[in-house]
Amino acid sequence: MPNWCSNSLCLQHEDPKMIARAAKAFNEGNLLNEFIPIPEDLQITSGRVGDPVEQELLEAQQAANLKKHGYKDWYDFSCNEWGTKWDVGTEGADADVSPDGKVMSVYFDSAWSPPIAAYEKLQDLGFQVNAYYYESGMAYAGIYDECGDSYYDLSGMDSAEVRDAIPIELDEAFSISEQMEEYEREQLDEVSTWYMDGVESTGLTPHKATKENE
Repeated sequence: MPNWCSNSLCLQHEDPKMIARAAKAFNEGNLLNEFIPIPEDLQITSGRVGDPVEQELLEAQQAANLKKHGYKDWYDFSCNEWGTKWDVGTEGADADVSPDGKVMSVYFDSAWSPPIAAYEKLQDLGFQVNAYYYESGMAYAGIYDECGDSYYDLSGMDSAEVRDAIPIELDEAFSISEQMEEYEREQLDEVSTWYMDGVESTGLTPHKATKENE
């Protein structure tokens, strides 16, 4: 299973029909494929199959796809053309659309990374993109807008350092430093509990235990 990247996306378009199209696609779980569709030829197995004959046929199709589309299968296409492994959106979810029909706001998870490559193509279609993303497992976050991708590597940072390093709107979008601070507090409590349990097992007071260890 992949690491999941959290995303907050706001799309704007002067044509309400484009926003309606985006909202419908998101609610059906195929936002990216709606605007950057995977060619039908690429909808084949990514990897290997067990049967040698089937594997030979698969490799022939992959070679033909590579020549025709520049990609051998759906996986190569999505990673390069979308920037993430799978489509985004959740079936049954409701995209939040403004009263004038020109703005859509959604939250979703994406596999491994945010769909930056798709955002670039959506801009070419007249969408204004404002997106935030956060991947806690690999410790990075960022903002994508008309200025491009602003990426922040959070590895090795504590909550205070993160709070100083990233824009406040990005921090607040996912409560990044707040969650980290809570985790740090829990870790400190666990250490304190471990210490007190050790002290109690010796029958010494904390003061005496400290003196014994000096």
